[in-house]
Amino acid sequence: MRVTNLVKRKRLITLWLLTVIFGRLIFQYASFNNSRSLHFFLAAWPVVGIWFTALGISTMAFNLNGFNFNQSVVDSQGRVINTWADIINRANLGMEVMHERNAHNFPLDLAALEAPSLNG
Repeated sequence: MRVTNLVKRKRLITLWLLTVIFGRLIFQYASFNNSRSLHFFLAAWPVVGIWFTALGISTMAFNLNGFNFNQSVVDSQGRVINTWADIINRANLGMEVMHERNAHNFPLDLAALEAPSLNG
């Protein structure tokens, strides 16, 4: 039975009818062409899930839960070489400060008189 026949028979489109229409439209794209691709998907899906689970557990075990731009690049004389990471870190500190309720928690890094320069 075609979708148009269903719509003509039931003038009031119900949730069931919408589910049937959507199912018939999407089923041709969501189905597998042969059993080999279906079995490959059924075998690969849990394997990929286990890999990502192991990746998540190992990153949390080593406390790799985000980017850390707190360390600056230092040359041989101990002078700080300003990079984009320093700019991002300074912006993150500024956003954290503006999120706080109390204005007296302003960090000393942002209270410095000179801003880090960009070395192109």
